[in-house]
Amino acid sequence: MTEAPLRIVLVDDEAPARRRLRELLDDCTGALPLMVVGEAGSGREALHLLGTTPADLVLTDIHTCQTWTASSSRAICSSCRFRQC
Repeated sequence: MTEAPLRIVLVDDEAPARRRLRELLDDCTGALPLMVVGEAGSGREALHLLGTTPADLVLTDIHTCQTWTASSSRAICSSCRFRQC
């Protein structure tokens, strides 16, 4: 039975950093079941994206925006649709 891929959203205000991370993760897809399902350049964009795109993991630079707070992290966590293990 094939395992469903881990759905990942990348959040960083620097597009080159998101691109490099996506390339790194793409290189791992042969060994690990994972898939980048979206990218966001800010916490606000991430929340909007996660409202429409299911994700299992959100990789974020906590310095992405000056308004990033613990409440931003909680909002993102509450918006994710976690897969049961």
